[in-house]
Amino acid sequence: MAVKGEIKPLRDVVFVTELEQGQRVSAGGIVIPDDNMKDHGIRARWGKVWKVGPEVNDLKEGEWILIKHGRWTFGIEVEGDNGEIFKIYKVEYPDAVELVSDEFPLDIKPLN
Repeated sequence: MAVKGEIKPLRDVVFVTELEQGQRVSAGGIVIPDDNMKDHGIRARWGKVWKVGPEVNDLKEGEWILIKHGRWTFGIEVEGDNGEIFKIYKVEYPDAVELVSDEFPLDIKPLN
């Protein structure tokens, strides 16, 4: 079941969508393992900023942020205005944010 209605983050809360997941391969052919919560594949992930609280002045909606490993929630499903269902994740801001980019910075593709 997805959460419906307006979601407004409080204070310094940051929500992201499109959290990078799964095993990937770079344009150069380097395999980047999936984070399966074990002893390998542990890495930071990129997520797209969905909404920020009023005390967050250095991030904007639509930017991509690199989040330290494991510093996000499991995520909840929400229903957008157009009826689309997607997941949002709360990020441990500001400690977990390592980099910011206006565009998705990686040229990677999921492995089939």
